[in-house]
Amino acid sequence: MEVEAPSTAGPPLPRRLRAHRKLITRGALLAAAAGLLLAAGARMQRDGFLGTSVMPYLRGGLDWPARRLRGMLAEPEHLAIDIKWADRQRLAAQRERALESGALLLSESDFVPATISGPEGAVRVRMRLKGDGIDHLQGDKWSFRVKTRGEDTLHGMKRFSLHHPRVRNWIFEWLAQRAMEREDVVALRYEFIDVSLNGKSLGIYALEEHFEKRLIEHNRRREGPIIRFNEDLMWRQIMTQIRPFRGSARSGAGTYVAGEVDGFQTARHLADPELRELYLQGVGLLEAFRAGELATNEAFDAPRMATYFALIDVLGGEHGARWNNIRFYYNPLTARLEPIAFDMVGGKPTRSLSIVGAGIDIRERSLLTRFDEFNHTLFADREFAALYLAELGRLSDPAWLDGLLAEVDAELQEALTILYSEFPTYEFDPAVLRRNQAYVRSLLVPTECVQAYLEEREGTTVTVRAGNIQMLPVEVLALESTGGARAELDRPLLLEPRRFDRPTQTHPVVFRFPEGVAPEAEFALVHRVVGGPARNRALVPHPHAGLALAAENALRSPSTVPHHPFIHEDEGGGRLVIAPGRHRLETDLVIEAGTSVECGPGTELDLTAGAMILSRSPLRFIGQAGAPIVIGSSDGTGGGILVTGCADTSTLQHVVLRGLAGIERAGWNLTGALTFHEAPAALSQVSVTANACEDGLNLVRTSFSIDGCTFTDALSDALDADFCNGSITGSRFVNTGNDAIDVSGSMIEIDGVSISGCGDKGVSAGEASTVNVLAIEIAEARVALACKDLSRLAVAELVLRDCRFGLAVFQKKSEFGPGELRVGELRAEGVGELILLEPGSTLVLRGVPVRAENERTHEIVYGEAEPTASGR
Repeated sequence: MEVEAPSTAGPPLPRRLRAHRKLITRGALLAAAAGLLLAAGARMQRDGFLGTSVMPYLRGGLDWPARRLRGMLAEPEHLAIDIKWADRQRLAAQRERALESGALLLSESDFVPATISGPEGAVRVRMRLKGDGIDHLQGDKWSFRVKTRGEDTLHGMKRFSLHHPRVRNWIFEWLAQRAMEREDVVALRYEFIDVSLNGKSLGIYALEEHFEKRLIEHNRRREGPIIRFNEDLMWRQIMTQIRPFRGSARSGAGTYVAGEVDGFQTARHLADPELRELYLQGVGLLEAFRAGELATNEAFDAPRMATYFALIDVLGGEHGARWNNIRFYYNPLTARLEPIAFDMVGGKPTRSLSIVGAGIDIRERSLLTRFDEFNHTLFADREFAALYLAELGRLSDPAWLDGLLAEVDAELQEALTILYSEFPTYEFDPAVLRRNQAYVRSLLVPTECVQAYLEEREGTTVTVRAGNIQMLPVEVLALESTGGARAELDRPLLLEPRRFDRPTQTHPVVFRFPEGVAPEAEFALVHRVVGGPARNRALVPHPHAGLALAAENALRSPSTVPHHPFIHEDEGGGRLVIAPGRHRLETDLVIEAGTSVECGPGTELDLTAGAMILSRSPLRFIGQAGAPIVIGSSDGTGGGILVTGCADTSTLQHVVLRGLAGIERAGWNLTGALTFHEAPAALSQVSVTANACEDGLNLVRTSFSIDGCTFTDALSDALDADFCNGSITGSRFVNTGNDAIDVSGSMIEIDGVSISGCGDKGVSAGEASTVNVLAIEIAEARVALACKDLSRLAVAELVLRDCRFGLAVFQKKSEFGPGELRVGELRAEGVGELILLEPGSTLVLRGVPVRAENERTHEIVYGEAEPTASGR
């Protein structure tokens, strides 16, 4: 009988699947769950949920509950944004496009109307999304650019941004702005507030001031354009340029050397002839600097630029120093560009100094040339490099950071409490700033600075070849021998910093000793890091085999003293003396810093053909009662006098200024016959009379004293003081076309002053000024005293005669607040309307608060309305 062989095929496939169906089902479910989790994770990552809501709690440690409790005590200001549904959908569509493309590119047409309500009331605005990267669009917390409509302001600002505190590294941008403001660098107003949109809470936002004239005025500076390197091409190139391989070169259109130089509110500047000239001057300066036609100290306010870049290094804010992020204010009084602190994203570890190049990490050679073209040009200026290194030394001192933190501590704690109300997992730790300071200090004292080789000896001449081996600039000063002989250079030789991607470049240096040195003598090169102490480096006793490495504006004019033969330097040096007699100037007299200018009794200076006097050194013009110094213009074109940027006080006694027309140059106009800018002045028995320019005396950001002076027949203001501290005593003001004394942002003391014949205001105090008057008499003024815009004016004794209006107290500018006027003793005769008091402002007369109010005070003072009732 045949026996069938046993089968080895096993049960049919369906039966095997049924036998393991539970295992297969579980596997399928797990795979589906994993897929869903992966998709959800990708979505959450795209929308920012993981980064903003999950990861912070995993990193927040055990202290976040205490910060949560602290945050519950916060009372942040609330701004409620209301926007139509269709307009919000437009914003949402913009966001979706940005998330898909990886960058947000917008224009003025992308703004939509909205209303923002807060403690100041409801303000009509236009707003759009903002931010270069999609980190500004995570979750529901989108970033917005806002501009108010009409004359409305919010917190004194017309333009500002709202963004997640994270995108500027939380509290560190707030702290960096306070540090910049403390060091007199133009800084943005920056604070944390609570925001809702159409009734839905969006939580805590950072409110950041944007670029327009109120930013400049808030920083106590005259209005001027804000200039930048336009980064639009850079971002468009990043979005559109295909780079199939890592390291593939881009087209080059979006680089520092190719980007357009422009500004903010360009249309407004170009439409106004005066602002147009300023705008073109600012743009031209930046273009000329980039082209290598102007050095750093010729194009920029070098001390403030030095402070800015040193602060950037200490605060870890190199993001704000990149060419595509940095912004500049063109100061019309100095014809220089000043940096504006913006988008620093501080609180990061500093990996290299600005002098080497922003964005450079020496451990990653691929980054070496990413952003350093701008920095290389900037720090090629030896004077600027020395200022910067000196500032690095000062700002890297631990005492400086301790002082900053102590000074802002109360505000800092309040800001942190607001942040903790939504972000308790965030913890502020200033240790990174202290590490940055330590890093900077270590770099300022390199282990070694130079390589130096003995090239040749011939008699008393020694030739050395020296090269800089590190990142800071070095000056070669002298050569010393072991026998004590020393050969000095006539002028220090600058050795450029070594680039990390290049070998050391050496230079020949020839030294001549006064007499021969012993053949066995060894030598040491005397050198220093620019701005640092001298140090020695022994020469390598053999030759080196390497090869050597090889705008037009009156304010930047060099000294013209040699062109004016009536000026000579005294025998001792250090003083310029104007010879007695009558001298005619047909060209500008420009005097550099580092000296003083003296002029004696009876001297006459006749400024003709538009000539002016510009001095960066103090004036010592001392006349006599019977022989005053007279400065005038026989042809009526003389430009007047500007003293700027000197620390020592100018003294003018028994001086007459008359018939001057003010300084007018392309893009640069000064309205005063005499102007002191950041230059203290003491005036006694000075007469400013019958000048053809708008104002008599202009004082800007300085201290001054005026005693026994006379101001007559001014076309507009007799005395205009902006951001000053000073005193006016025993002086007279007669027949002024506008204000006799006009002060803004200043602290002034007045005593024994008489004013008669004012086309507008006798004394005008504005923009948070403090004015204290002991005794003053005002006659025939349209408005005797005007106190406005958070100013405080206190008068002990006041006499008024024949004035249209007596006391006016009000608010003129929306970014300021009401005024406060206090008058002790008052005698008034022939005053039409004694009191104009706007609601909210304060007037105290003879110790009694005055209740009379006129809501149209502002319009009445400025001739836009007539009074309707009398106040007594």
